[in-house]
Amino acid sequence: MAQTQRRRNFSAEFNRKAVADARMLGIRAAGRKHGVSQVSVLKWLKSAEEAGKEMPKTGQSCPHCGRAFERPQALASHLRFAHADTLPSKTAHLQAKKKEEKGRTEPTLGSVPVAVAAVPASALAPVTLPVPVVVSSTGAHEHLKTALEGLTQRQRQVEEELSRMAALQSEKEILRKQIDALNLAMQAFGL
Repeated sequence: MAQTQRRRNFSAEFNRKAVADARMLGIRAAGRKHGVSQVSVLKWLKSAEEAGKEMPKTGQSCPHCGRAFERPQALASHLRFAHADTLPSKTAHLQAKKKEEKGRTEPTLGSVPVAVAAVPASALAPVTLPVPVVVSSTGAHEHLKTALEGLTQRQRQVEEELSRMAALQSEKEILRKQIDALNLAMQAFGL
């Protein structure tokens, strides 16, 4: 015996968010994100376009590098491939880890190793944010709170990393001055 599913009604706000995500991520990804079928998302997108609520299709730019894209699907593809390490997924995490391991070489000055301030690898690894798989319209408030907490935490981590970067920059300047002084001393001795 076939079971019939009860038809779900979504708020206009929910539909608008799904349509915005469809424009940015594509119809399939927006359907997965909001826990609805692609057919529903496509129907809402067409309704929004017919009602004249369509956002301009041009001028969409990458939030990471600023590159502009004509279509939302092109932007989504760019984000998946060029900025995979910023996406909360296992694949992106593995790709970032490989990049990090590949880039671990100790800098040298001639044959003498240069001292580098230690930055823990965990500080450089991308952070995956908890993303609920299914979001019901009644749990939207909790989902938003969870997303806000995750983003706030990531913002704090980025600020900490930026302060470490500032410390490294000042150390680099000190090292440059010491190298210049040593070069002058070597010139004075005629070396």
